Amino acid sequence: MKTLFLSLFLLVIGLSQLQAQEKYFHELRGMEDSTGTTHLFYRLYQTTESDYFCSITSWRNDVFHYNAFEQSDSLKFSSERICQVQTDPLAFTQDYAFLLNDPAKWYSIFNRQSYLYGQLFTKISAFNSSFFDVGPRWGNRIEVSLSDSLAFATLGFGKKSVIIILDDYQLPSERYPYSILAKQSYKNNQQHCEVYNDCFYGASDSVSIIDYNFLAINRTKKQSIFLTRNDTLFVTDNLGKSVYPLNHSIDWNSIGQMGFSNDSLTIIATTDSRFDPDSINQNAAKYNLYISNDAGVNWRIIDSSEIRIFIPADFRKGYPIYYARNDTIFSSDDNGNSFDTYLSLEDSITGIYQKADSDILYVLTFKELLEVNDGTASVLKKLPVSNEETPELPTQTTLHQNYPNPFNPTTTIQFELVKPAFTQLTVYDALGRKIRTLIEEQRPAGLNSVPFDASELASGVYLYRLEAGGLVQTRKMMLIK
Repeated sequence: MKTLFLSLFLLVIGLSQLQAQEKYFHELRGMEDSTGTTHLFYRLYQTTESDYFCSITSWRNDVFHYNAFEQSDSLKFSSERICQVQTDPLAFTQDYAFLLNDPAKWYSIFNRQSYLYGQLFTKISAFNSSFFDVGPRWGNRIEVSLSDSLAFATLGFGKKSVIIILDDYQLPSERYPYSILAKQSYKNNQQHCEVYNDCFYGASDSVSIIDYNFLAINRTKKQSIFLTRNDTLFVTDNLGKSVYPLNHSIDWNSIGQMGFSNDSLTIIATTDSRFDPDSINQNAAKYNLYISNDAGVNWRIIDSSEIRIFIPADFRKGYPIYYARNDTIFSSDDNGNSFDTYLSLEDSITGIYQKADSDILYVLTFKELLEVNDGTASVLKKLPVSNEETPELPTQTTLHQNYPNPFNPTTTIQFELVKPAFTQLTVYDALGRKIRTLIEEQRPAGLNSVPFDASELASGVYLYRLEAGGLVQTRKMMLIK
């Protein structure tokens, strides 16, 4: 009966009104960890077919993590909007950032309700920044930086920004439980949190709100935060205590991305090319690319196009500067004074990342994730076809043999989960004594990788035990020094 009803319905409305499924890669980011391993993060956008119950399109826009050394791919952050009758549930990771270039130490803005989540080591916490009096109820951008052992997160809320001090790398909610109330007060024209009063939750002097739009953090100068307001570019080097104007010659309200050289003098900027699922078919009239060679005081235009322009977040002095437009990568060997065509690809480019201290590029197109070395592109990941899952989920929970094995002193332990589960991975010595708990947290479905450093342990046989989803598995590994 349901099939008959649907068939009759399609005859009335016409097949042309049903939206076809879309699927493509976009928004590439990257970093190198303390071992030099490149970690890439990209989104896979997928729509599902609309039906007559819904006026909106259901979609997924998940973030995946690709480990270049292990050549492994796993789900990092989930994002979805599922259309249901009379409801529009949204579970969307708006933005995310990593501390110390460690994939296990992350912060994310979730669900457009400004719940700032953080995972440091084995602990996940939340900080409801929607209590901030900043106008829009959701944050749209987050970056994390570390300077002189001071870690801080900066969130953009449109016309205002929030700077959160991460004492001991922790969110305020970790230092002060939610049972403790906090209040906004004004110090030097900034709002701060103070404990034991009745406003929102937080930590004393941990949070400040400034009346500027957050643009980017220059991670080479650590505390340099770039802000915009009224078509003017500003910078602060002391977490918002004082803000200085830099430039007002271009429309800074339209700029959404900046890339910095390690000497902090050369900066590139472009119209925001990040993806908004709710405005998928909207394009800016112009996407402009600008460059400054004096730390942001003076700027000149490099390119202008009706097609999105993508730039790397960081690049090194002495290496080429790259940017991408449509299916072409351009490069400059003279500090941005001139650009030439470097490489043309078959598909449109949706993201670009330059490996630290290298001219190796990682390029994302609608269909592929590529590594470009000396002008030659090799495929790391292809867009799945049909209804294939990305990455393909395992059919059973499995604990793999560590690699390398034997090892000295580091190795990697991998395991696969059928579905997301709270997971414990523990190392024991040959006598069954607990040596170390490697993870004790919620882990996503798919392949997971955990490094193990045994520098402080003696040679011998050790056991590692996985507990997840009610299952327990144990394997042996050998340390030889």
